[in-house]
Amino acid sequence: MWLDVVVPSYAAVPTRLDHRIVASFVSPPPGAPALRTEELTPVATVHHRPLVLSPPVGAGDWYASDSCCADDTHHRRGLISINGQLLVPQRFAIDWYRVDSEHRAWIGDPSKLGSYLTYDQPVLASAARKVVDVKDGLPSNPDIPKPPEDPANR
Repeated sequence: MWLDVVVPSYAAVPTRLDHRIVASFVSPPPGAPALRTEELTPVATVHHRPLVLSPPVGAGDWYASDSCCADDTHHRRGLISINGQLLVPQRFAIDWYRVDSEHRAWIGDPSKLGSYLTYDQPVLASAARKVVDVKDGLPSNPDIPKPPEDPANR
């Protein structure tokens, strides 16, 4: 189950979220109740203002695909087991595509990385923070990206 909680103001954010699941079974197992209620571990909420980030891309026109928060994207539902916990680490991820004046994300053969206008573009820091680790020299990923969905077809 996925639930987005919307509050009228930042001051209205509760200090914690309590979860109760109530399930009814049409054909419960022998000896089991037809109705079952479970209380889950409360989740503390965060009460500091969010960090404001800027796009990690340079000048030009860019298309933010599969981003947060209104659309139901693979980023918002991508559960990954990390250290024994199921987390959604891509919840706020955005797939950035550079587009030209005709709103094309690639020119030429879409099976070639070099056809994409995003290819070989620099990635910029999205906030003024200290870089604590860098890894360079990894081989290029040969996988061709999935072309972005045309927003006009949504």
